Amino acid sequence: INSLGKIDKAIILLLLDECSYEEIAEIIGISKTNVATKISRIKMKLKSYLSNN
Repeated sequence: INSLGKIDKAIILLLLDECSYEEIAEIIGISKTNVATKISRIKMKLKSYLSNN
């Protein structure tokens, strides 16, 4: 998680804190759709990182 950018890290921490996509969107200041896209990309980054280490 530490290798993620500030916004991505904030999003994943809010998700782990059981916030909804709508709540994350409000807190970060982006659309709910953008949150979903970012979470999908973050998951791909983390999977890639974990499979390489």
